[in-house]
Amino acid sequence: MILDGKAVAKIKNFELKELIKNDFLSFHTKPRLDIILIGNDPASITYVNQKRKKSELVGINCVVHELEGTTDESEIISLINYLNIDPKVNGIILQLPVPISYHKDMLINLIDAKKDVDGLTLENEKLLEMDNKLAFIPATPLGILNLLDYYKIETKNVAISIIGASRLVGLPLSKLLTQRGANVYLCDKYTKDISLYTKKSLIVISATGVVDLITKDLINEGTILIDVGIVKTEDGIKGDISREAIDIASSYTPVPGGVGPMTVNALLLNTYKAYKNQKKESK
Repeated sequence: MILDGKAVAKIKNFELKELIKNDFLSFHTKPRLDIILIGNDPASITYVNQKRKKSELVGINCVVHELEGTTDESEIISLINYLNIDPKVNGIILQLPVPISYHKDMLINLIDAKKDVDGLTLENEKLLEMDNKLAFIPATPLGILNLLDYYKIETKNVAISIIGASRLVGLPLSKLLTQRGANVYLCDKYTKDISLYTKKSLIVISATGVVDLITKDLINEGTILIDVGIVKTEDGIKGDISREAIDIASSYTPVPGGVGPMTVNALLLNTYKAYKNQKKESK
């Protein structure tokens, strides 16, 4: 069975659009998302355009601050500080990656945790670990959880392997699934023989960006496969999971059209959450 993220995101975007439309009658303002884009990385420009397009679709005002890759870091700091105090701005994201000359973590942690809709600040990470309702779940993990929920895929007491231990995906997702009662095996490039873990798992989530990393000999027949990898190749966009592995899986996410659309939807949901939280505070 295909876990069709594109179709599910379309449904969730429609639901969000209706919520925003109704809230506009009460608050007379729409949610606003500000994206800081530094440099001219082609992939980043594509992702930002997708976020802008989907924001407009659901009724979120999206403002993109396009900065040259030579912009002085002090100007970026000033911009973030300004957006933090601007009451019209509900969500702020720093589009990653940024040029290596910038202090990425420092810039991310300048973002007000109440507007950190990417969920990447240290303050937000602490809230997430405490299972605090004010925490923002990073967009890709949230999108994956929403997709599993939509298809009613149980995770409690289920063995799940996550390949890739990044702060963006693997680490927060492992914590969230553990909070849901899953038995999580978190693997990375240093893990020896990942089949020791994937063979024990009903669900395998791969987020490495290594094309065809997950082969059929690493999984059991009937495994549920979640592919977070997106790599441009001469043969088109590929993911982490091989065609042969997909053939013996019970369910899988396609690439493209699986996790990607759910990630964008999750970012919009976080922006809406920030908007609602800030409206409650201002009453």
